[in-house]
Amino acid sequence: FQQAVENYNRLANLQLLEGIPNQEKSSKDFDLWLKEKFPNQGDRKAFMDKHYIPDIELSLENFEEFIIKRQELMISAFKKMLS
Repeated sequence: FQQAVENYNRLANLQLLEGIPNQEKSSKDFDLWLKEKFPNQGDRKAFMDKHYIPDIELSLENFEEFIIKRQELMISAFKKMLS
């Protein structure tokens, strides 16, 4: 939880969910919500790619790795846009 607090204001921690999915997620753990919302692995992968969500364990205990990997994905995408 401390990692979440320390990184809450970083770009890689922004919640990039539109209104309805954000409401549906509510207080559910992200990994559980993601699997429920997208039971089809292909749909889940498409959502994760669109929102720069790394293919790693998405538990709160793994938040630090999530931030690092998501930041890497975002930087890579931004570099492609700028080149």
